[in-house]
Order: sequence, then structure tokens, then C-alpha cells
Amino acid sequence: MPHLRALILTTGVVVGCAAADAEALPRLSERFPNEGRYEDGWVTEYRLASGVRWMEDSAVWSGLDQLLAVDLDYSTRPVQWPVSVALGLHTAWGSATSEPTESSPAGDDYDVQIWEICAGARRGERFGPMELHYGLGGVFGVGRLQGGPFDANDVVAGAYAQVGLTYAIADRWLVGLDGRYVLTEKLDLDLAPESAALTAITALVSVGVRF
Repeated sequence: MPHLRALILTTGVVVGCAAADAEALPRLSERFPNEGRYEDGWVTEYRLASGVRWMEDSAVWSGLDQLLAVDLDYSTRPVQWPVSVALGLHTAWGSATSEPTESSPAGDDYDVQIWEICAGARRGERFGPMELHYGLGGVFGVGRLQGGPFDANDVVAGAYAQVGLTYAIADRWLVGLDGRYVLTEKLDLDLAPESAALTAITALVSVGVRF
């Protein structure tokens, strides 16, 4: 009897939960594309992305022209506005070994690190659970090169353009693909005979939350 009572109680709990979920699903599907759920009147997103950054000055960044990139982005806007204020903290890094020389038969190990702070505007176009977004903004970047005879860094300014596609996999969770082009000034790193910019194309896969 105790086992029978436990079975009946467990069955009742499971059926009750299933009924509650069944009632909740239509409400969720109805409000999924509806931004009225943002009670404070604002739509805010945080996104974390990872991908590859291809440096444009590949002749200068020889061996360091493909870097691992990680981005943290934030955007916010009033519910009734189509355009968001967008902020981002972006980083990329990589390492390589130079060609052997008489002074360095094994070659020199080089490391590059890039940090960027971005601010701009982003507009999104909704298609059900999908959103196409694009934006423009400004960039302040720091590039550092270490290795061989170099250990230098410099700060440059620039601009960026981006486009991406996100898909809402749940009421608030998003996944997406993003592409960004960054154009900057030349770095002053004493890289004779040429100087290099942080200009690059970045392709990223992202996960985000919207609330």
C-alpha cells in the first residue's frame, strides 16, 4: 500500500506538471515574438562570441594574420525603437615563429594581442524567431607585439561595420553568426620597413541572452 500511494502521488505530480506545461506552451508561443514582456520598456542583449580574425596586412603580420577572436557585446534600446546602442569589448591573439636567420637559426617566437573597445548603433529586422542585424560604429584598439627584437604596443582609432543573423532558440536565448570589418590607423611598432594596422575581417559564432 505505501508503494501504491507513492505511485499514485508521483503520477499525480507528473500529470499536474504536464498539464501546467501544456497551458504554458501556448502562452509562450504567443508572447515569444512579443516584446511586451519587457516590463521596464527596454530590450537588452548580452552576447558572447568566438571566431577567427583575418588581418588585412598579411604581409606585415606574416604568420600572425589569422588570430583567435573572442567578443563580448552589449546592446539596449527602448521597445518601440528599431535601433540599439551597441557596446563591445573585443580581443584577439595568436603566435608564430619567424623564418630562421643567421642571428636566430631557430627563428623568433612572436605573440600578438589585440584589445578593442567599440561603440556604435545596431538595427535589427525581425522575421519570427530570426533577426537580421547590421550596424556601424567607432573603435579604439590596442595592439601589442612581443618577440624577437620587438616588445611594443600602440593605441589606434578606427571604425567598424558589422552584419549578423540570430535565431531565438528559447524565450530569451539566442544563437547567431556575425561578420565584422574593422578599419584602423597604422600602429607605430617600429616594424621596419612597414607599419601595420589592426584592419581585419572577423567571423564569429555567438550565444546571447535577451531580456
